[in-house]
Amino acid sequence: MPHTPSQADGVVIPSERQPAGFSTSSRPRLSATINGIQVAAFQGQTIMEAARAAGILIPHLCHLPGKSDSPRPCLLCLVEVDDNKVRACRTLLTEGMTIQTASSELIRHRHERLQQLARHHYGDCKAPCTLACPAGINVQGYVSLIARGEHVAALRLIRERNPLAGIVCRVCPRFCESRCRRILVDEPISINHLKRFAVEYTRKLDNLVETVGVASGHRVAVIGGGPAGLSCAYFLRKQGHEVTIFEAADKLGGMARLAIPSFKMPNGDVEAEINAIIRLGVKVHTGKRWGHDFCLANLKEQGFDAIFISTGLHRQKALDIPGHELAMDGLDFSAAIEGWRCLALHRQGSGHRRQPDRGGDGPRRP
Repeated sequence: MPHTPSQADGVVIPSERQPAGFSTSSRPRLSATINGIQVAAFQGQTIMEAARAAGILIPHLCHLPGKSDSPRPCLLCLVEVDDNKVRACRTLLTEGMTIQTASSELIRHRHERLQQLARHHYGDCKAPCTLACPAGINVQGYVSLIARGEHVAALRLIRERNPLAGIVCRVCPRFCESRCRRILVDEPISINHLKRFAVEYTRKLDNLVETVGVASGHRVAVIGGGPAGLSCAYFLRKQGHEVTIFEAADKLGGMARLAIPSFKMPNGDVEAEINAIIRLGVKVHTGKRWGHDFCLANLKEQGFDAIFISTGLHRQKALDIPGHELAMDGLDFSAAIEGWRCLALHRQGSGHRRQPDRGGDGPRRP
């Protein structure tokens, strides 16, 4: 009987995990030598596939398993076979082949080739997903951290550009996914779901400890406690400035709380994001309306060195059609619906079965 190579013979046996569509059931085995190591492979495998199965890395940029050859190959995967240079990604392994993947000449060639590619590279220096993000979040960075299991570090990276990640992840339009490079292969990565996972995972563990900068001695007043005002307060506290928010409503959150229905944006998520910022040492005064309870001159008299105005735009444009005055705008409707829900929950909790009064200005429930 013919002898089958084994690890006991000093032969590296390829992993059973092969590229998609590669069947080993009827493939005879071959023996080759890569970097002085005898490797057992399957007929029909390329040099790169056999090397990868044996744990030997061959650098490459253009090769994607299962995809056609690149019209402009990177040529980084060149290896030496019997003093000839061949592309490891396209050259099939043969019996008794002797391969060298990391000689001094190959290393020099790869350095020169990388310099050539960089010299004529006209693409974006940032990933398309990051460029598509309105906040400029390092998308590929936090996706990589999540892939390595560093979920808290991923959220820290997200918050470098977006301190309200727990709110945005529920309403994000996902521009990044429309520019994901993975589309060239099959479909985009679920980037926003990964962001939401990092937020909820870290929130569940409650182990994200935020630090503030060294006290600068400067005081800043923020008028308006919506997303813009909260974000401003976050970044200012990270730089060590003292921040005070003046909000006309009785709660912070602005449009994130008023304009988005609670079934899409749970109040608990809004509160969690707001509290995370307040814990940095942000002072808050609610029920204080600019022009009624204070003015800019008052704030300057109180010693504030700078004032950030983020009052938002709570009014919508009227429809330019006849009868527009009969319609209720979306913001008022959302606020009224939220009011009905709160009233219904209150009555349910207090044992009342009677439906809320449908008179007045509130919308009729279906």
